Amino acid sequence: IKADGSFSSTVQLKSFGDYEIGVKAKNKSGGEARRIAHVQYSPQVKDIADQANYKKTIAGLVALGYFSVDTKGNFDPEKNVTRAEWARMLVKAKGLQPEKLSFTDVPANSAYAGSIGAAVKAGYLLPVKDGVFQPRGEVSRARAGMGLVQAEGVDVAQYAGQPSFTDVPVGEAYAKYLSAGRSAGMFKGVSFKPMNSLTRLS
Repeated sequence: IKADGSFSSTVQLKSFGDYEIGVKAKNKSGGEARRIAHVQYSPQVKDIADQANYKKTIAGLVALGYFSVDTKGNFDPEKNVTRAEWARMLVKAKGLQPEKLSFTDVPANSAYAGSIGAAVKAGYLLPVKDGVFQPRGEVSRARAGMGLVQAEGVDVAQYAGQPSFTDVPVGEAYAKYLSAGRSAGMFKGVSFKPMNSLTRLS
């Protein structure tokens, strides 16, 4: 303890989150000081500008384990999300248990196997063909939108006939899901770019 009663301490935190840490220190004369420190341990996301209004949201998602940053702290916001990654995110968000489903291109010991099985069983994602999932394939915004609407349990029939996005053809299988998501307030804007790949930022 310094003469003014202050002191410093180093604490090693193993995971991101909010902490309340109690610290006790003694001086040479046996005097004791106690402090309660409130600490927020957040990941550093270095390739997104501090003034970006979504930076805190991304840092929060990294802290919760939905995304990761590289060894330099870069998020790589324009990188496309793979089908395996999207399956893991949806399953984690809904708290689903891993499921064992057999796909020729998904090793049973893969880190994503259980999430892929759970996402397919829940109907959030579909195999590209019988027995094939294509885990490294990209996710279209249309397919991602469908999965989100399904995961949120939106009553698609309730919003039948509601206005959709200008670039979403009415006859497409995903159209009613995106229309319902828009009407339910999940999606905004007049266009959706359904065939674009889902990026980490979007």
